[in-house]
Amino acid sequence: MRLEVLSRLETHPEVVRAFVCRFESDVLIVSLAVCGIGTCELSIPRDRFNQHALTDFAAVLQCLEQST
Repeated sequence: MRLEVLSRLETHPEVVRAFVCRFESDVLIVSLAVCGIGTCELSIPRDRFNQHALTDFAAVLQCLEQST
């Protein structure tokens, strides 16, 4: 997934950060790349994240927002 988020940044140079979410058994993995800074992965236990609740996705997106 690291290569995928880096590829997204390379393909779209106007984008500052890119991320990909995937489930691996009982964990949501969020792979994040920030242009000029690096990459990381966030692991969220499935029992703490409801994939059917928009508020849970909104909370993840809020964490990834760029602060100015």
